[in-house]
Amino acid sequence: MAGRGGLNLTHSEKLPAFLTRYGKAPPQLAAAIEAFPPERLRAWSEALGQPTFVAPAAGCFPRR
Repeated sequence: MAGRGGLNLTHSEKLPAFLTRYGKAPPQLAAAIEAFPPERLRAWSEALGQPTFVAPAAGCFPRR
């Protein structure tokens, strides 16, 4: 759970900006995130039958 009870799956920003959200960890995480980037995670969620939406602050959440 994140914020006020939402399940933030990922973020909708471009990958270089997205990686900056991980502080000093990008060197260790970059390969995994690049292999399964935010847009691919959203497509996977949709394929499982769970649509997502992008909130005003660019977070991606499951649609209720």
